[in-house]
Amino acid sequence: MMWQEEEESSQYDGCVQCAVKSSAIGHGGGECEVTAVARELDGLGFETCVSRTSVLFRAPDELILDTAEGIAFRLELEPESVEELGRRGVPEARVAPFQIENVAEGSYSPYEALHGRFSREAPRELYKWVLPPARLKLVKVALGPVIKKAFPLHDRSRRASLFARATKWRIDDGVLDEARAYLGEEIAMYLAFLAHLAKWLVPFAAFGVCFLGVLCLDGYRFDVRSPVVGPTSLAFPVTAALWAVLMVEHWKRRQAVLAFRWGTFNSKHEDVERDAFDGESRASPVDGRPEKYFPAAKRRRRKMMSTVVMAVAVSTVVGGVVLVLALHSVLDQSNRWRFLVLSTACNAIQIETVGFFYRKVALRTTELENHRFETDFHDSLVKKFAFFHLINYNASLVYIAFVQPRVEKNVGDCDDACRLHALALMNAALFASKTATNFARDALQPYARAALRERLARVSDDRSLDPVADRPVFQDFDVLATRYAFATLFVTAMPALPLLVCLANRLEFVVDISKMLYGQRRPWPTSAATIGAWQNVFQAITCVAVLTNGGIVFFVMRWNMAPHARVWAYLVFQYVVFSLMLALEIAVDDVPDAVALQLKRQAFVCSKLIDRNPDTTTATLKQREVLAQAQIAGKLREIVDQPADNDARQRIVTFYQRHNPAKLWDVDRLIHDYEVQGKTETDLLIDIQKKYAQKTTGDDDQTRASDARVPPPSDLRAPSVNSRTSVHVPWATAFPEPFHSSPSSGISSLSSSAGGRSRYVN
Repeated sequence: MMWQEEEESSQYDGCVQCAVKSSAIGHGGGECEVTAVARELDGLGFETCVSRTSVLFRAPDELILDTAEGIAFRLELEPESVEELGRRGVPEARVAPFQIENVAEGSYSPYEALHGRFSREAPRELYKWVLPPARLKLVKVALGPVIKKAFPLHDRSRRASLFARATKWRIDDGVLDEARAYLGEEIAMYLAFLAHLAKWLVPFAAFGVCFLGVLCLDGYRFDVRSPVVGPTSLAFPVTAALWAVLMVEHWKRRQAVLAFRWGTFNSKHEDVERDAFDGESRASPVDGRPEKYFPAAKRRRRKMMSTVVMAVAVSTVVGGVVLVLALHSVLDQSNRWRFLVLSTACNAIQIETVGFFYRKVALRTTELENHRFETDFHDSLVKKFAFFHLINYNASLVYIAFVQPRVEKNVGDCDDACRLHALALMNAALFASKTATNFARDALQPYARAALRERLARVSDDRSLDPVADRPVFQDFDVLATRYAFATLFVTAMPALPLLVCLANRLEFVVDISKMLYGQRRPWPTSAATIGAWQNVFQAITCVAVLTNGGIVFFVMRWNMAPHARVWAYLVFQYVVFSLMLALEIAVDDVPDAVALQLKRQAFVCSKLIDRNPDTTTATLKQREVLAQAQIAGKLREIVDQPADNDARQRIVTFYQRHNPAKLWDVDRLIHDYEVQGKTETDLLIDIQKKYAQKTTGDDDQTRASDARVPPPSDLRAPSVNSRTSVHVPWATAFPEPFHSSPSSGISSLSSSAGGRSRYVN
């Protein structure tokens, strides 16, 4: 097979690339390895196509269906089919027809974006099968251990379409839905948050530019005593804090909407056990099965070791910052600005160098903690990276703002305004260095490696692209969190940074989507309902920003206040702002009302049409019975004998259909009550027949005379043996299959003995 032929390769789901040594080529070594992989895939039920060094595979439809049912996979439901099946109901499961009206304004339509588990018992038209992420997820599960060597193939037409839409300035839900369909929910959720942050940065950047204009009009002196700068300096950090809270809270609502639309909201996914987890073998204390066990005491000791390593790394950062910035004490400062630029550049290089080595150390120490599940490993790694980068990129800023004037006695004529200028320069320099290194890594490095592989291996397809990392968006979220810290922590000293961060985030969206589509192999889609632990990181940065910006206003800017008065003003300021932030967090619901309503509809529809839970609520049954009667008013239903059957339950159903159809809803409950008492279904049938025989015959002549004068209740009236009569059968009238009666059917034929038999004729 020629790999480069898109017409042939596009028919397959993925590829397994085999490592072939040059000495093995021509001696059967490569062919043997490829053959072994192909045989393994054939054993799993895949269709394969073998080349010299690769195996293409495709999952047939039956394998997809078996896998979906085996793991109770959630698929999107077809709205028209759900509505139609709801109107018909499920008669064999005793589910009456239902119809949901859209009474809430501004909400979803009743059957929109519903998801439910796949079941072969449910009609096939109930599900949407056109979504690519569903197929690739099921292929991923069906591959089993082969997944470690396999990767899905890029679709050139869909990739080009997604890239063309993503490079436009406006990022709408259609772009995110297409990204989710091609890359999976985890990556799409990251792209959605990146677009959300860029959008929310626009008003914050506009306010920052206005504040910068006010400072420039005042000579950029940061003098709070000025009648214009003073109120604006207090309003800006308060606005920044409230903006950050609203941004995070609105994102919670946004991700709830996306998770619902993508079918991952409250979805129960078992946590994946890490292959690298190492433990002792023991019997499980829960079910007795063999399992791996790692003592908690050992894990605590390893976590303490990780904490010590992190403390050493942080100490190294702080020491390097102090060493670089303390050059004020030993070097000539005749040209203050040249020295400032030199020390800033040295500090930026030192920060990037330490950060590069710390990434490897953090990954190694987290692996030593030996977490069982991938989620625990990921959360631990997020904490290490977030805490270290918060210190690494902001230690120098804290030193310049709050420590330098108190430890360096020879700062000369560098007043408060000078310190704020140095702080703004350092903040801008660190932001520029971090952004430049990130764009160089994402925009240039993948293409350079792909070009090198093409030159060496003489291939120009998916095999030459970079493999996808185990955590594909971890590094991207780390960069985004660092950039968010630049835009909030010391924004009072550099009000133009939100604008720069907004532009960088918009460019980041294009760079990241380009890297994922053209710079690396296509990732296996992974479900995600939130952005995980990173959401807590952004909330923590927001809280720290209140402290740092408040410190700049009250301890760096010029005030006509005593030192102790500044401290009290600072404490009052921060707790007022924290109170406002808490009030906003409580006032804004994490889940919109429309999503909450649709989730309830989804649970109801799935319980009736997929799980087929029978109706049990009396009020609901009566309401649907009336509705069913109204829908088929005037139509006759006839009852005749059912074919001979020894099933007592079926004979009970037959009896009630003839004499008291309203009791059909209670058949299963009555059988259960008798089973609890140690009785059988036959005993229940005999008791029912005796009870109704007494009601129809009576105990004395007066009762019989009364019965002759007064017609019996409708629920006990039997059909006449001499004429056809319309019988009230709510269950039969609720569904399109009618029951027919015969003149030969009477009550005496059912009340004779337990062995009496009856039959239905449709």
